[in-house]
Amino acid sequence: MWTLEQPKAFLTTDNLQCSVDLSSPQAGIREVTAHQHRCSEATFSLLKMGLESEVLIESYQRGKDLITSYASNDLRPASPQIYRRSQEYSQAIGLETIVSLQTDLLDSRCPIHSVTEISHYQSAMMRNSENHWQTAEPLETPQALLVEFVDDLYYLEIAHPTDVTSSSYSQTPGKIQWQHTLLDLQLEKGVIRRARLQSWWIKAAEEGARSVADTLIENFINSPPPLTT
Repeated sequence: MWTLEQPKAFLTTDNLQCSVDLSSPQAGIREVTAHQHRCSEATFSLLKMGLESEVLIESYQRGKDLITSYASNDLRPASPQIYRRSQEYSQAIGLETIVSLQTDLLDSRCPIHSVTEISHYQSAMMRNSENHWQTAEPLETPQALLVEFVDDLYYLEIAHPTDVTSSSYSQTPGKIQWQHTLLDLQLEKGVIRRARLQSWWIKAAEEGARSVADTLIENFINSPPPLTT
């Protein structure tokens, strides 16, 4: 369950603990302990929404959801709302991030950039367009990224393909970065646009982790957009 201690919120479940800074979505999901392993020097799903600093309108917990709303201004004429939703499947524990945008203007554009940065990992794989896993390589655009932190603990990140305008993967010694551009489209007055990302931490050996990851990817890609009101 989520606990709010402004300006932070903390998620505590049996196999996942983490925090988010409610006033700074660009800080991402931090202080992650998954399946009793501390994922140090890793930040997941930083959300860059076009402003240096955000004005938080409200934040609250509803069931398994943490919901935060932010103000629009002249530099970003859209009001973002972020849902963080805890999930479980088999040997995996995860968070779904849903970003919605709404504007009062007749026409506007407010792309969102999501960035995950990971250091101190053992290996990284990506699932290619033919649904096969291969060693992650720079300049490729994977469907999903699967990173091994330590033996039998993997991190899986998926961006819903209908919500992504572009993705980029880069790798330097000891560090990887995966970035998505979301909702880079014309927004219409009164129309809510949403984008979805999922982050999963899987406790399994390599073959089992890939099998669980394949199921999670297919379930996510084929799932209908959730109701968030």
